[in-house]
Amino acid sequence: MSTRLIIFLFLFYPAALYAKIGPVTWESLVDGSEIVALVKIKNIEVVDDGHGTTKVLIVDLLKGSQSSNEINVSWHLSTVSSALYDIHGYHLLFLKKTEDGKYKQSVIGRSFWKLYGRNRENLTISLETEDPRLSTIIELPSEFYKIESVPVRNCTIGYIDSRIVSYKKLKEYFNQ
Repeated sequence: MSTRLIIFLFLFYPAALYAKIGPVTWESLVDGSEIVALVKIKNIEVVDDGHGTTKVLIVDLLKGSQSSNEINVSWHLSTVSSALYDIHGYHLLFLKKTEDGKYKQSVIGRSFWKLYGRNRENLTISLETEDPRLSTIIELPSEFYKIESVPVRNCTIGYIDSRIVSYKKLKEYFNQ
């Protein structure tokens, strides 16, 4: 193996492996999305390692228009992007259309939100504890979230102040 290749690998490969994603504003997340929708997953098709398509049922459309209540969402699993695979419960998706008619994340790593709650009126997400990438969304309007001290996931001790987004309030925000 050449010395240049070894130097290249030591200098640049670790940086790519541990690269962090930068912050994204709420405005750019919403403006970059053709559709913002509450969905339930119908089925998942893994195309190959790390790539797939998820068929979702649109339960509530907050932004955009769609002629069908079912759409296909393409995804690519990587260190900065996630797959849409959890068939339980509801997801809030921020999507833009691709050339092949499917949809994809409008902002990589911040467009698939898994919501929790017993019914649609009580759905919430903790941005700081659900997925570290969601904590990089900045400048959220204060009318649809509150800050609560919540236990850190996968940790036996410790709490973190997290923005708890209410779907009900978020829907009111989009209806204004």
